[in-house]
Amino acid sequence: MAVSATAHQLIIVGNGFDIECGLNSQFSSFFASRFKDIDNINDYEETAWSAAVEKAGLTAWDFILRRSSDSDWCDIEEAIKRWVVTPRTGLPVNERVHKTVGATRKYPFARHPYALSGNRLISEENDDAYVYGNVCRRIWMLIGPTKVESFGQKELFPILRSELGLLERAFEEYLRKEVASKPDYQIKSRDLFEELARDGFPSPRHGIVDTSVLTFNYTNPFTDRMVGPGLDDDNVVNIHGHLNGEIIFGIDGTDCMNDDDALPFTKTYRVVMAGNQIRQVLSHSDSAGEGAQTDYVKFYGHSLGKPDYSYFQSIFDGIELYGGRTRLVFYYRPWLVDGSLVPEEVARTGMVRKVSNLLNAYGKTLDNKDHGKNLMHRLMLEGRLEVKRI
Repeated sequence: MAVSATAHQLIIVGNGFDIECGLNSQFSSFFASRFKDIDNINDYEETAWSAAVEKAGLTAWDFILRRSSDSDWCDIEEAIKRWVVTPRTGLPVNERVHKTVGATRKYPFARHPYALSGNRLISEENDDAYVYGNVCRRIWMLIGPTKVESFGQKELFPILRSELGLLERAFEEYLRKEVASKPDYQIKSRDLFEELARDGFPSPRHGIVDTSVLTFNYTNPFTDRMVGPGLDDDNVVNIHGHLNGEIIFGIDGTDCMNDDDALPFTKTYRVVMAGNQIRQVLSHSDSAGEGAQTDYVKFYGHSLGKPDYSYFQSIFDGIELYGGRTRLVFYYRPWLVDGSLVPEEVARTGMVRKVSNLLNAYGKTLDNKDHGKNLMHRLMLEGRLEVKRI
């Protein structure tokens, strides 16, 4: 592919980037000790239970997410959505909200003597009953007995939002310590990023490449010392926040921006409130002159999950993907499972499937439906789509 005198590339990275560079930044690592603290609670008398939860720093969301502890981040977002979004059909209110409000109005703690099944109350052997019981006890801790009679949906959502903020801050502290404990993280991230940045160009260090970064991580190891003067703070966007500011856990707001209760939990709302803008990483090349375009959009370490499709749609619209000349490159590496790398073909096939799902979903948003149907085919014919091991 011919490269313009001053080229521009956008590099998009997800949590796989940090994991590859040695950080234990995945869901399971953060929640392992928190879930263990939950499982070790075996006293459901009010004072003892509250003390155990306070000591461990647990939130209502820890109990909710314990129910789906084998999930990845996309599924966590789905779990949040199930609790805060009112369904379009069926019940007029969210069933989980209805049950939680009703159960909280009753005294949720046990009075001695009580019987246990393992470390659970016998009445909460069922996983769902166990979740509701723990969430209601946590809410009772926060509001106290004097407010419980008037407790309703209006009071529940601010509590859930506040609890999510506590969880975000706990994760921020966890990740900050993780970065500090891995002195080679900066070196590994520099080397991997330079490999991504150089691919397809003669030499980023010669000043001919203007590089922007859109990162879905909360870390920011990227500096202008990595790839030359083409990268600076203005070219890097941590779309969901960063360790030196607010970090964001949220849900895709595409279908619930009119839901007043769910709105504060959407990434769209939170990103706007934080002032993070995708626009500043698109064709970010003042020196390229009028008509400058993005030559490459490169992806590494992102799950390409549906909750982030709206971001990618904005990017593809911004570069006029169908009629433009931008090249998409999706990088992958085989990952470890029980100490062994998965087969090359498994890793590549998985990435191709994710890319296909993303581009097919984007194609459906195009006004010209024929263009949407043949988008992936067109990109391949024009040499503008590549799935590549790095």
